[in-house]
This record gives sequence, structure tokens and C-alpha cells, in this order.
Amino acid sequence: MNAVNYSNNFFNQLSSSGYMPLITKPTRITKSTATLIDNIFTKNANKTGHQSGILLNNISDHLPIFTITSPVPELSFLPAPIGAEPGRAEREYGGREERRVQGLD
Repeated sequence: MNAVNYSNNFFNQLSSSGYMPLITKPTRITKSTATLIDNIFTKNANKTGHQSGILLNNISDHLPIFTITSPVPELSFLPAPIGAEPGRAEREYGGREERRVQGLD
């Protein structure tokens, strides 16, 4: 089996299990080649926010990669109307945690 087949099998195995790549550009660059050899995969692309990338440097032909993952806020919060009394939403909606919306960007 050649390198292309290994790469395709690797990707197909992960994607068939629901994993998606966060790094999609080459991470090792030489004068004659550019290959993606470093990987970060996630199965929770819809449940988490990701900022991923490749850091450019002059140290070697191998580039470091990163990802910053943060949970996507749930949309099941109860916005508090202006002037609402503290704890009212919790009392009225069965003990759920009250979350106040300051503003949406």
C-alpha cells in the first residue's frame, strides 16, 4: 500500500466515525513538497466552537498547529426582562438556573 492509500484510509476511517478535521492545510513544507502530517480531529463540531490554525515560523519545515475549543452556549436560557426581580425566573420555571442576557454580538 502506498502513502496516498494510507492517507485515504486514515481519513476515511475517521470521517466514517463522525470525526472532522480542523487542520486542512499542509503542516510540513519543503522546497519540493507540502504535506499535511499533523492532525486535529473533532467529533463535536456542532457542540463546540473551534479556532484552529497553523503557526508560521522559520525554525524548521515543520509547522506547529493549534486549536482553541470552547463550548457553544446553549440557547435554552431565560432572558431576564429589564427590571425583573432577582430569582423570579427560577421560582416560575421550576428551579432552572436563571441566566441573564447582557447583549448579543
